[in-house]
Amino acid sequence: MREIKIQIKTPDDDPNKFYNTVVKSDLCVSTGTTTTSIYGDMSQKDPLNSAMKKWFKGLMKKPRMNRYGFSRHSSNAFRLGDFEGILFIKDCPFALSRSGGKYRINGKTESIATISSALAKVLFKSCFTDDNAILMKALFSSLELPEDIKYALENRIPYHFYQDFEKQQVRLNVAQIDDKLFAIEIGDGIWGNINLKDLVSFCGFYIHGRENSKFKRVGLKRLYTMLMDKEPRESDVKMMKAFLMQNRTSDIVESKARELVAEMVNNFPTKLKVKYDSEGIPSEMYIKGIDYDWKLSANGSASGRQAVSTFVRQKKMVVSEDDGILDIHNMGEEKEKQFKEEWYWSGPICIDNMVGGSSLGDQFCTRALAVMNDNMTVSRVNTIKNYLKYKPNENERIELDEMS
Repeated sequence: MREIKIQIKTPDDDPNKFYNTVVKSDLCVSTGTTTTSIYGDMSQKDPLNSAMKKWFKGLMKKPRMNRYGFSRHSSNAFRLGDFEGILFIKDCPFALSRSGGKYRINGKTESIATISSALAKVLFKSCFTDDNAILMKALFSSLELPEDIKYALENRIPYHFYQDFEKQQVRLNVAQIDDKLFAIEIGDGIWGNINLKDLVSFCGFYIHGRENSKFKRVGLKRLYTMLMDKEPRESDVKMMKAFLMQNRTSDIVESKARELVAEMVNNFPTKLKVKYDSEGIPSEMYIKGIDYDWKLSANGSASGRQAVSTFVRQKKMVVSEDDGILDIHNMGEEKEKQFKEEWYWSGPICIDNMVGGSSLGDQFCTRALAVMNDNMTVSRVNTIKNYLKYKPNENERIELDEMS
């Protein structure tokens, strides 16, 4: 039996914090006990899940042989050739087998990608529970639908086409109408049917860019034909294009930003104040934390992970005289020095997102919630501590309306 102690890096920036669990199996090449650390893959939309999925895939996949008949094989990986046995996540057993390149889990044939994704979810769940019933339920829930289909149902499915030689990125509504049958909205109230296999292929190209998809760079007319099972009229294409232009990703992101921020302000009217630009997009947010006062500002960054800058209200000592503030380094000794306290917004503080592509509204809201509970956040985000030179007492805090 091989026992692998798993350390999964937590999302915060503390290098010493990990979630812990264990995987055991008699299918591994070696026996004994070892420890493995898993770090999030920041290039993926779900960094931790992608990294755990890749780890399980490495255990199960059939190794490639070189021209000398040898293969590099991890001691944690499953043995060569076909196999059949049990893998334990903590004490929860899962039956796994590989026969002729086909994989089965608990008697059900699935792709290695689907099995790896399901086990990844169970592995993460096992960091927080020892209940086998909960872990087995997590497996069944994950196996019911592929991960990409769940993403499409929850977030709309991405699609793009070209208008006047300019790429238009849009999001389409997806609904499940049967076990393996779905519908995509391509017009106002116009839904086209698509089966599970084809929807997986659609996601393969428009989410992951896989070139072997049958929907690779499919245009409006062809998409209409494939979903509606008939050729479109010219008027159908015009209506379809007009509908899709109203569902452009950039427009959806801006709308979501307004909705999220407005909801936050409604929920915390005594702790949050927001300013909007001329187009109604949030530009600044002021927050009363438990220990400090904070300011968030949209910086126009296109990087996706730091579109919002964070500042904390601090004070510094300056040298002043009646006609204004002077530079302490340029004052002669003959001048009388008078020190004065001055409050200012210290920053910007680097607070990075785990996942790229978050909307402006998402980043405003997540950072607002974090600094609203700054007594906990400060201890978890190391980059903040360097900016906290002074902790204001109760009399030095200002009212929300006075923040600017």
